[in-house]
Amino acid sequence: MHSAAMRNRWSNLNRQYECQGGAMSRRLFVALVILTMCVPLFGPAAQVDAAAPSIPAKVEAHSIGSSVVVDWEYTYTPSPIGSLKFEAQEYKVSGMILTWVLVGTLTYPTKSLTLDGLAAGQHKFRVRAVETIITVRPFPLGPVTTVTPSAYSAEVSAWVLAAPTSATLQRAGTTMGIRVLWAGLDPAATHYQVLRSVIALMKAAVIHEGPHTDSSWVDNDVDPNKKYYYYVRAVKAGTESTDKDLSSLSSAGSITTPPEAPTHQVAHSSGRTITISWVHSGSCTQFHVWSKPVSVVEPVMPAILPSTQRSYTIPNADYGRWMVDMAAWGDGGYSPDTPQLDVWVLTTPSAPLVVVGSSNTVNLTWGAPDANATTVHILRSVSAGPFADIHTVASSVTSYADTTCLPGTTYAYKLQAVRDDDVSELSPASSSVTTPVALAAPATPTGLTAVAQSPTAVGLTWTDNASNEASYQVYRKDGAAVSFNQVSPDLAAGTTAWQDTSVVASFLYTYTVKARNAAGDSDASNEAAVTTPAAPVPVPVAPTGLTAAAQSSTVVNLAWTDNANDETSYRVFRRDGGAVTAVQVSLDLPAGTVSWQDNGLAASSLYTYSVRAHNAAGDSGASNEAQVTTPADPVAAPLPPTSLMGVAGTPRSVEVNWNDNSSNEEGFRIERHTATGAWTQIKTLGADAIKWMDETVSPATVYTYRVKAYNVGGDSAWSNEASVTTPSDVQTVVIKLIIDKKNYTINGIAMTMDVAPVILESRTLGPVRYIAEALGADVAWDPVAHKVTLTRGSEVIELWIGKNTARVGGAYVLIDPENPDVKPVILPPGRTMLPFRFIAEQLGASVGWDPVKREVTITYPAP
Repeated sequence: MHSAAMRNRWSNLNRQYECQGGAMSRRLFVALVILTMCVPLFGPAAQVDAAAPSIPAKVEAHSIGSSVVVDWEYTYTPSPIGSLKFEAQEYKVSGMILTWVLVGTLTYPTKSLTLDGLAAGQHKFRVRAVETIITVRPFPLGPVTTVTPSAYSAEVSAWVLAAPTSATLQRAGTTMGIRVLWAGLDPAATHYQVLRSVIALMKAAVIHEGPHTDSSWVDNDVDPNKKYYYYVRAVKAGTESTDKDLSSLSSAGSITTPPEAPTHQVAHSSGRTITISWVHSGSCTQFHVWSKPVSVVEPVMPAILPSTQRSYTIPNADYGRWMVDMAAWGDGGYSPDTPQLDVWVLTTPSAPLVVVGSSNTVNLTWGAPDANATTVHILRSVSAGPFADIHTVASSVTSYADTTCLPGTTYAYKLQAVRDDDVSELSPASSSVTTPVALAAPATPTGLTAVAQSPTAVGLTWTDNASNEASYQVYRKDGAAVSFNQVSPDLAAGTTAWQDTSVVASFLYTYTVKARNAAGDSDASNEAAVTTPAAPVPVPVAPTGLTAAAQSSTVVNLAWTDNANDETSYRVFRRDGGAVTAVQVSLDLPAGTVSWQDNGLAASSLYTYSVRAHNAAGDSGASNEAQVTTPADPVAAPLPPTSLMGVAGTPRSVEVNWNDNSSNEEGFRIERHTATGAWTQIKTLGADAIKWMDETVSPATVYTYRVKAYNVGGDSAWSNEASVTTPSDVQTVVIKLIIDKKNYTINGIAMTMDVAPVILESRTLGPVRYIAEALGADVAWDPVAHKVTLTRGSEVIELWIGKNTARVGGAYVLIDPENPDVKPVILPPGRTMLPFRFIAEQLGASVGWDPVKREVTITYPAP
């Protein structure tokens, strides 16, 4: 009986499976059979939670061509008794009315739906989850199916965009760039994309995206002599997500870029031959070269050259000026334009006339060269050898003296007309001429020796190598001197020795010798150096009467009697305190010195001095000893302040500042007077003060200030005087700046910044010090807090690098309420850039903008 009951359960489940048309999966059916067999025949039914499933999350929709992809996120754990599907609806016309229509049902885990062939325009979608749970009940009751849907997601939109019409392609002027033009961009588009490939059927890549207002774009990132395919499509930025809606691609447009232009073009003439050369990668089909004399008006056909050729020659060119143009040719047409080259074919000069002037000079004359030449090259042949260029003269010059000739040598000359790199043929050679032979200078003497014979005599000897000298001369330089001077009379030919008796003891002398005749002097002999010996001297007499007197706590003055007449110096010795040995404390003082000052001593200290005379024989005996004790240090008055300056920040305030040069002041006293008034002390400040704000001034008044430091030792001298004129109560200041330009004006006066203003986040930023100081404000920088502080009188404005808020008068405000991304920045090479409009308006100025000139006008006070 139990087996029969089981067979009945199997039979009922099988009929339910067949009645449901196989909708149940085989795995689910087997699970139901197992559960049913395990439930007692008349036991209670199993209970299943039927709560609604969660709503699909992050639903997004975007179009690609005429297709729309709707996708979402969902987490679900399948079970043997449950399954999940998604229903997607589109809001569209159905039966003459707009309503939500089911457009797709998908089974988890699929979480996206693609709809093809949609019409252009906006399409709205929503998605919900539908969970199916099968509840198992006791036999003979069959399972119960419960279907529970979630709420629909928020609706999302996608725009099916119409594709633009085919891309039209043009060369962008005479450059390498390709201009892409299109029409018919879908009005719903926010942008467009340009795509490019180099093979017709290859997938194109996006190379540019721009605003929908454009109807053309120039692609300058192209290679020469290469075919490109271009497409355009419409783009609409996503609203519910970062996805973009994309139209289908326009039909393709193709174009071949021209070859690159030849570079390093050179054209020059040599005689009647013009040579043209250039540099090129060879990525072209041909080179075309056009050339003609300027006198030819009619166009000429180009010379067509293969892509491997890099030069072209024109033989037998007519005289005069020629014009040369060239270009590379390929499937994309001609390369970009290149500069026209000018070449001059110059007529050959006539042969020069030559006349010998002397043994080393030949004089040349000739007729005027080609009128188009700028210079004339002179070439010379020596002893029938090859002609070489020796000199260049202006084309207006028709004569030249060649003074570089050698005696007894044969010379001939040719001329060549030149203009830049263009040269004529060489002229016929002149007649040959031979310069006369000249007397040769004598041979150089050698083996010069110098021997000190006494403190006042030097003996010299040398070897006579000449046979044609007329005389000998001895030259000498003294000590470290650079130049030699003749010290001997003209000595007779054949002389080989001489004694110099004009020397002094203990001195260095250097000698050389030359031979002489009518042709000139020989080269100098070798140099011979000698130092005369010293004359013996006695030790000098010792000084007497030494006295020592303390001038200050650190200075002692010494005086003594000079008893010697042969000293070379004096030396001062000192014992400090109770020391036994005296040490030299002075340098060697000049002979005849009778006083010396010892500096850098310690206060309240005992010092004992003695003095000795000195010469080459040694030191004299010591003088008497003199003792002195330095007094205690006095309190010194402070150093005076310097670089006093005054700046009128407002009509009723003047800031004075100075350099504090003292380290012992107790404070500073500030005095002021007007143009007609006397000096009056107006302020006393403490130590280390370097500035003070005078807020007791009146508008449109000249004030003169001075400052001094003071302490118990007395007052310093006054600083320099600084005069300041306060502005009128209302002073108009007009500042004009141009974006990306360092030049600017203040009330029409031209000035220069070190960094040009720029536009960031659609706002003008620049180095604010130039604006703030023109409006009477001071600028301070805090490198630790990265903070800029502007102060004008009691007005204080604080801004921080990288922050979009500022503190004005102690209250925080947004720098730009309409654009929170506007904030101070630091641009290379470390310049702080602040928003001009915010600063100017906070200081009471108005800001104007000329978009055509890209000019900013700041007017104070604001009208």
